[in-house]
Amino acid sequence: MKVLEPISDASVLSRLLAAGLKATAARVAVLRAMQRAPDRWISSEGLYRECIDDEERVSIGNLYRILNELARHGLLMRETDDNGKRFYRVRPASGSDPALHRVECETGEAFGFVDDGLREHLARVLRDRGLLLTEGPITVRVPCVKGASLTS
Repeated sequence: MKVLEPISDASVLSRLLAAGLKATAARVAVLRAMQRAPDRWISSEGLYRECIDDEERVSIGNLYRILNELARHGLLMRETDDNGKRFYRVRPASGSDPALHRVECETGEAFGFVDDGLREHLARVLRDRGLLLTEGPITVRVPCVKGASLTS
């Protein structure tokens, strides 16, 4: 079982209330689980497994609804891969969204990182070829090496 950093319920409650959401037990459980590793992208299925491991009582249907609510209210960012699978990540509390990038393995595992230099370099390379890099995250898809894990 993985050891995760504890998250204060006060920070979870204040974020929910600031977004205009009632702090139900299920919303608190989901946002608390997401905030434990705020820089990672996770699928709803992966988050559901974590909630079960944490002995949180959240049904899969409730989890889908809560993830969509949290994304609509600006607490989570949502991305969809080429196969239609959705991944979620905590939006920074400051509301600022730095140049966030994502590395995704073909198994669906993913992690996010910030590197302003990467965006600038890629923009230069594309501009030299007559292309324009639009705003938004950069996603890199990589083949997985057997036994490797993108989660730390």
